Amino acid sequence: MANILIPEKDTPKFLIALLLLAGSLCFGTMGALILVLNNRSLATMDRTYVQMSDGTAHDIVQVEPLHREPGSLKSTAESFIQLMFEWDNKLPNGEKDAGVSVVGVKVPSKVYMGSFLMEPRFRTEFLKLMGSQIIPKAVLDGFLESSVVIYEVSEPVEIAPGRWDVRVLAARFETNNRGEQGQVIISRRISLKAIPKQVSVLLPADQTSPFRESLRLLLRNKVMVTSVVEDSF
Repeated sequence: MANILIPEKDTPKFLIALLLLAGSLCFGTMGALILVLNNRSLATMDRTYVQMSDGTAHDIVQVEPLHREPGSLKSTAESFIQLMFEWDNKLPNGEKDAGVSVVGVKVPSKVYMGSFLMEPRFRTEFLKLMGSQIIPKAVLDGFLESSVVIYEVSEPVEIAPGRWDVRVLAARFETNNRGEQGQVIISRRISLKAIPKQVSVLLPADQTSPFRESLRLLLRNKVMVTSVVEDSF
């Protein structure tokens, strides 16, 4: 077998070629290793998908347990104002609302439902105030009703982890069979707190399942009202 000899004058060129080849192989190996590690990391990462009504699937992004979207906070504040200050003696099915007795007063069913958005100790005092001083008796008697118009809802301001202030500007228009009887400006700063998980609402046994479902939907944002104070924009 013949020996393959490299001319002495070509030896430096050959060594340089070998070094370049070895360097290329080294960089290629490192790149492949990084790619494999990245793919393995992605493969082991927990991912959750939700299927939409149109059949498409969307990736769910993990967030902090106390994170709430601004839209959810504003929606909760708006719903709270409407439920607490829009009064009549009618149920959603059109039947007469006899009201709900609680803490020694009687309030419209919508007000009672809205109160479940409140922190429990705050809720009791607020319902007592609404039933004894704010809501006229003529509402449940069917002689007076009110409509709420929301004019402005501020962007939430985070005051602590999982806590926000939202300001709402609205007006309550009171009417009876003779037409509009007055207008009351509602300007409130509502403090909200994130609830880590949706609480189970304990209701009297005679409450119907549609009422329970309405409460579940009301609490779906997992946010609780901790205070309501008068404010000005």
